[in-house]
Amino acid sequence: MAIDVKQRLVELRQTFAALRLYALVDGLQYQAHRGECFTARSGFRPLFAGSPDEPLSHAGPWLIDAQTVDEGIVNDLAQLERDAPAVTWLIAPQE
Repeated sequence: MAIDVKQRLVELRQTFAALRLYALVDGLQYQAHRGECFTARSGFRPLFAGSPDEPLSHAGPWLIDAQTVDEGIVNDLAQLERDAPAVTWLIAPQE
């Protein structure tokens, strides 16, 4: 049974209101799913940026701030989660 991450966030915020939702996404799986690459912009952070693996950023892990991106992207990531082992949801108090 899948857990709706948005509902879980609502439940957890009853105890700790400052929680935020993030998605850790496999860039290569996203590209295969959508036919496009992520680009670094507000709410999208390639985790290989600034490392020796930076040339592989498009295919590596990306941290997506679900609070700051379009709802359509969050829904797309939820679909990707169902289709492939490519998304890990994180709930954290940090911005």
